[in-house]
Amino acid sequence: MAPTGLGLVLLWCGSAQAFETRNVLVIVADDLGVDKVEAYCDDRTTDGACDHAADPTRYAMVPPTPRLNALAAQGIRFDNAYAEPLCTPSRASLLTGLTVPEHGLGAVVDPDDMEEPDLGLDPSIPTLPEVLPAGMVKGLVGKWHLSAYHDFGLPGAADLVDGDRDGVTDLCANEGYAAADCEAFDARPAAYGFDFYDGRLRGDFTYDVWARSVMDGAARSVVWMDTARGNEDYVDTVAAQSALDFVQRTTEPWLLVVAFQSPHWPWHHPPAPDALPGVFADPTTTAYSSTPGRYATTCGGNRVQRAAGEMVQSLDHHVGVLLDAIDLSTTTVVFVSDNGSPAAVLDPAYSGSGPLNSKGHVYEGGVRVPLIVAGPDVDPARAGSADASLVHIRDLFATVLDLTDTATTPPASSVSFAGRLAATPTGGRDHVYSSRHTSAGHANNSGAPYDRCAFQVRNDHAKLLADDLGLQLFRTSGDFELYDSAVSNTNPMGDICWATTHAPPYLPGQGSSLAPQAQSQYRALRDLVLTEYPDTCWLEEHEMNCCDGDDNDNDGLLDGDDPDCACDPDNVTSAACTTPPQ
Repeated sequence: MAPTGLGLVLLWCGSAQAFETRNVLVIVADDLGVDKVEAYCDDRTTDGACDHAADPTRYAMVPPTPRLNALAAQGIRFDNAYAEPLCTPSRASLLTGLTVPEHGLGAVVDPDDMEEPDLGLDPSIPTLPEVLPAGMVKGLVGKWHLSAYHDFGLPGAADLVDGDRDGVTDLCANEGYAAADCEAFDARPAAYGFDFYDGRLRGDFTYDVWARSVMDGAARSVVWMDTARGNEDYVDTVAAQSALDFVQRTTEPWLLVVAFQSPHWPWHHPPAPDALPGVFADPTTTAYSSTPGRYATTCGGNRVQRAAGEMVQSLDHHVGVLLDAIDLSTTTVVFVSDNGSPAAVLDPAYSGSGPLNSKGHVYEGGVRVPLIVAGPDVDPARAGSADASLVHIRDLFATVLDLTDTATTPPASSVSFAGRLAATPTGGRDHVYSSRHTSAGHANNSGAPYDRCAFQVRNDHAKLLADDLGLQLFRTSGDFELYDSAVSNTNPMGDICWATTHAPPYLPGQGSSLAPQAQSQYRALRDLVLTEYPDTCWLEEHEMNCCDGDDNDNDGLLDGDDPDCACDPDNVTSAACTTPPQ
């Protein structure tokens, strides 16, 4: 069911720690897995770059990310950070601190949804900008993708603007658009607590021709952008320049979320850095590929991989544009991605699995993301270190509240990791949970039946997941998969990924044949899902084999603990088994 205004307790239960953060910059990459960030290479040179000589095959397709490397050297790299498997759910979790079942957005809000204006993030749910102090200026630059929208600037927009930047740039004011369409902007970022927005409302992706929506207080405008007029119209260049302007003009404490579009599909060769005049430290730089020919050589001429690598370098460069304007003595910088890399560009040396270990799925490659934090509250002794604690993208909600000394208690689903920035790290969570669903073809949760459903829950010992696409393609018995988390730090993508043969270490569907330790971990994680995440789509959708250890009759008793489970220990067909093994 859709959420109905999950509230916050407006009493302060914050940390006793004194924080120094004045401003918060949250940079969100789009579809960037840890396989594409040098700071996550196990073997690195003294400047933080991947040591390609140490393992040429494994690091072949990791593009240079010098600015993110430098940020990691000044801050803390979180090695077990997770998000939702898709962009809209992750962005909703970041802004609300809620799980997917709580905020209700289980998939992307796509262009077809604009005919159903109620689809999107429930405006009754408190968002991070809404609960931060009134004296802070809250801005969002770049991708929105959290609500239904009218398609401003697309039908006939090129004719309206006619290639002239000084022509009809305010499409809302043009008589061809109804007043109701213009008023629909109120359902956009401004209605969710942001004082300023500059970016693209749509979730589909072109980088060169696009409708730029600007909301500054009561002012609203839509400007048609087209790189045919100049590379300064490139979508991420516009975002970088707008964010830079925001930082430079804002004198009050601020929160700024910069949601870059890179390196999301469509993969292409981005314009050279000199597309943003007057900003670049080295105006002689003319290409993103700092190692010409490497992609063509190592990828066997794979143009998609090469373009994706260049887009990551473009992202890294635009991040650097912002970092050059930031004072880390007063501003906390958070860099994170909304989900892992897509299958088409996932580095096979990292995946060890196949196409399901990628964006859209709850295997490690789909939900494990880069997270780097630097700023005044990172103890100097921790600079350049890695933190192995479990973190989720929704924890940014509680963490920002802590760092800004905001007197609001976050939702229970959001756990602050501010204490992990101290010289002696404290706090954190004991597990992470991610999920996705689609109901009747839409992103919002309207209940079963679900078109797509998946979830994962992981602690320090094991990971339990269910992915209906994985079940359809590869599984012949059992509803869940259980993996050993203990080995996950030995590989940047984690050995808890699918094996090449799609045979995980443990299959709970094997019932009592599981090793005792695996049985214990399975029961612990299954109990966790039942008690803390009862609205998980999988629990609504599936009648489980009682020999799997599932609570088939929802009485809270699992597997052999339930006297109503008549299955025999060898997991063979019996009358009480609703889904006998195949």
